[in-house]
Amino acid sequence: MNASFFGLGCDFIPDLINQDANSDLTGDWVNLENYERAYLLLIKPAGTAGDDLSIVINQATDNAGTGSKAVTFQRLWYKVGTMTAQNTWTYVDLGSTGSSDLDLVSVGGTDIASDSSAAVVMVEVMADSLDVNAGFKFVQSSYEGDDIGNALLINSHWVLCGSAYPRNVPLTALS
Repeated sequence: MNASFFGLGCDFIPDLINQDANSDLTGDWVNLENYERAYLLLIKPAGTAGDDLSIVINQATDNAGTGSKAVTFQRLWYKVGTMTAQNTWTYVDLGSTGSSDLDLVSVGGTDIASDSSAAVVMVEVMADSLDVNAGFKFVQSSYEGDDIGNALLINSHWVLCGSAYPRNVPLTALS
């Protein structure tokens, strides 16, 4: 099989590019109706000790954010430190109760020291974890920068997987 990334039912959506997390940030609403799962990929530089960035993933019934509420997620992966030194992912299972507010200093009770080190964090959101019975199908990233003392430029992206309609040019997931 020689299918492309898109042909395999995946899509890549830039979320926030070079945004200062010294204040609260929110990304665009992404439609998961035709996907099995999405991964929110956060890339951040080293910050100042005590810079406590948090991620909340919201769900809504439309791309205007109607009925917005937090999504609970169970799994994530991360790399902390210089990327040449941290070439493998660390997996965290947040258990059956999961989390809806991810503090990047302490993940699942473990201090990952992401405040003063560079980090790549990937959070998995399963489409069936949304409140689909009430019509929720959109997700949005939200970063709480209340505890960020200095400028902290972050980048985040959505990687969608398991499209119900895989094709070489994917259908939009923004409407």
